[in-house]
Amino acid sequence: MYKQIQGEIEKIRRKYIDSAEEIVSGYNRECTLSKDYEGRQMFELLQNADDESAGSSGKVLITFDGKTLSVSNTGEPFSFRGIKSLLYPNASPKRIHANKIGCKGLGFRSILTWATSVTVASEDFTIQFSKEYAQEFLESILQEKPELRLEIQALSLDSWPIATLTCPHILEESALVEGYSTSIIMECHEDLADTIIKQIESLEFEELVFLPNLKQIEIQCMDYHKNFFKVSEGTEVIIETVDVNSGKTDCASWKLFRQTGIVKDENDNDKDYEFIVAYDPSGEHQGEVLYSYFKTDVKLGFPALIHGTFELNSDRNSLQKNSRINQQLIPLLADFMVQCAVAISEDQQVCNYAPLKLIITSKMDYVLQNVFKLDSLLREKAREQRILPTIGNQYISVNDNPKYSSREFDKVLNPEIFSTMLKCAEYEDDFIKNYIQDELDIDFYDCEEFCQLINGTVDDYSTVQRVELIYLCKYEFGFRGSSYYPHLLIDSNGNNILDNSKVYPLPNEEQVIDLPKWVDIRFLNPEMEKMLFERLSINNTRRELANALSWFNLE
Repeated sequence: MYKQIQGEIEKIRRKYIDSAEEIVSGYNRECTLSKDYEGRQMFELLQNADDESAGSSGKVLITFDGKTLSVSNTGEPFSFRGIKSLLYPNASPKRIHANKIGCKGLGFRSILTWATSVTVASEDFTIQFSKEYAQEFLESILQEKPELRLEIQALSLDSWPIATLTCPHILEESALVEGYSTSIIMECHEDLADTIIKQIESLEFEELVFLPNLKQIEIQCMDYHKNFFKVSEGTEVIIETVDVNSGKTDCASWKLFRQTGIVKDENDNDKDYEFIVAYDPSGEHQGEVLYSYFKTDVKLGFPALIHGTFELNSDRNSLQKNSRINQQLIPLLADFMVQCAVAISEDQQVCNYAPLKLIITSKMDYVLQNVFKLDSLLREKAREQRILPTIGNQYISVNDNPKYSSREFDKVLNPEIFSTMLKCAEYEDDFIKNYIQDELDIDFYDCEEFCQLINGTVDDYSTVQRVELIYLCKYEFGFRGSSYYPHLLIDSNGNNILDNSKVYPLPNEEQVIDLPKWVDIRFLNPEMEKMLFERLSINNTRRELANALSWFNLE
C-alpha cells in the first residue's frame, strides 16, 4: 500500500513540475470545495463513515477534546481508491460503485476549514495532510524547477497556493483507534473549538433513520457523552439516545416507507434513486426540512421525515433547479407521498388529519413550490384519495360527498346519521381547513337537510348536547326566517317540542296562570334555559334570549 501511495505522490509531483496552472487550479478548486461544505463537516464525516460501514457492526466513535477531533468507524478499511479520491477531486470511486444520486466524494475537503492537519489511518497505512507539509512539497518542486515561482506568482496572490490534500505525508506509526477499521484524526484550530462543539452537539441523529449502514454512534465531546443506537425490524426503526452522564434514555419509533427506482441523467445514463418517508405514529417528531441522507436547508414541513437522493448544489443544502434528475424525481416523490398517506390512513388506529398533513403543508421551500410545483402536484393527487377523516372514524374521499364545518359539530353529531361529516381541523391547522373548504369546495349541510337529519334522531341527544347544537347552529346558519329549524328545545315537562308550537320561557311562580288546553303554547325547560343563558353568554335577560333563539320559535 505504501508503495502505491508513494507512486501517486510522484505522479502528482511530475504533474506539478510540468505545469504551474495545475498547481494553482488544484489549490483554487480545493478552497472552493472546502467553503462550499462549510457548516456540514460532521455530516460529511458521518457520510464517509456510513459508506465504509456496510456489512459491519456499523459503529462510529466521535471524540473531541477541544483540539483533536477523531472520527472512527468499523467496516471496510479506507482503501487505496479512497486515497486517490482525496488526491484527485471529482474522481471518487463512489461515483461508479455507489451509483447513487448526489454521491460526489467531495465533502471530505470541508474539514480543511477546521484542521491544521488531517490524519487518515487504516489497517494498512497512516497518512497525514497539512498545510505545512504541502508548503514543503511545493518548496521541493520550486528547488527542482525555480522558474515555476514566477509563473505561480503570476497566477495567484497567495504565498503557497498548493492544495493540501494533494500532498500526503506517509507516517510509519499507526494512528488507528483500536477496535475500528478507519480513523480520521484532525488537529483543529483552537479558536474554532466552540464552533466544532456546537456542530457536534446539534446532531440529533434522526439522520440515522436514513443512513443504511450505521447502527451505533458514540460521541465524547468535552462534558458531552451520548450513545445513539438504531434497531431495525422490517419497516420499523427505533432510535435510542442514551445520555451517558445522566443515564437518561430517549426513544423514537419510526415507520419507514421506501421506494427505489431508476431515472435518466443529463447524459441519458441510468441513475438509481431512493425515497424514504419516516413517519412517527406518536406525532412527537415533525419534519421541517428535506433530507438527502442528512438535513438540507430546503424547507419542507410535514409530520414525517422525507429523504430523497436529489441532485444538490455544491453546498449540499439546496436543490439544483435545472437538474434533469430532479425534474423527474419531484413528480415521483409526489406520487410516493400520496401512497404513503393512503397507507397511513389504512394502518393507523386513530382517524385524524395526519395522512392529509403528509400531503398538504403551509411550509414549503420556494424552489419546491414554484419551480418544481410540488405543492400543486400533491394537492391535485390528493383530491380523490380516501384520506379525509369522518366523525365516525372512517376515511372517505371528495367523491363521497363529505361535509365540513370549522365549528365543532364533530364533537356532538351522531356519526351514524352524519356519516360523511368530517372532523374539525385543529385551530393551528388553518392550511388544512382552507384546503378542504376552498380547494376541495366542501361545505356544511344546507339548512333543510341538516334539520331533517337532526329532527329525525333528536332523541339521541342529551340536554347538554342540544344546547351545544343550538349554539353551533346559531353561528353556522345565522338568523333564519325559514320553516325549517332543528327541534332541539325541551319543554317544562321534559318532552321534545316537535311541532310548531310557540315556546316561552317558564314564568315566575307569581306569573303562573292556567291556560286552556286549546292554547298552543309550551314553556321552555328551566334547566335548558339556564344552560342556554350560559352557553350563549346572555346576561339573564329573557328578551335577549328570545331574540337570539327566535328561529327555534322561542318567544
